Amino acid sequence: MSQLAQRLGPENFGRLVQIVGGTEIAVPVSLTGSAFNAGTLRQRVGDELFALLVFHFGGTRVYVPQANRRTGHDPVDPKRIATLTKRGWSATRIARKLGCSQRTVKAWRAKIRTTDAR
Repeated sequence: MSQLAQRLGPENFGRLVQIVGGTEIAVPVSLTGSAFNAGTLRQRVGDELFALLVFHFGGTRVYVPQANRRTGHDPVDPKRIATLTKRGWSATRIARKLGCSQRTVKAWRAKIRTTDAR
């Protein structure tokens, strides 16, 4: 069981995965911190879950695993990742659109750059 699941509890962990699964989040140091992403994160996950994140993980970046939504689907299309990247989409936005993780998008971007450099 992951540290996130242990500290947040199964219900809160499940909510977090549904909301920001497959991404890395920056957790502010305090509830009133002025971190750029703090307000957005608080709005997305709610006050209670936000408070738990700050209490247990404040001041760190935490990778939230994705729900296993892609089971049975076709693998991610690298051409689609390349197209969306050229349009200026962030790795987070692409991951949400394609139902994969940021790490998957970043790995494909690196492979695409290596191929293009040849």
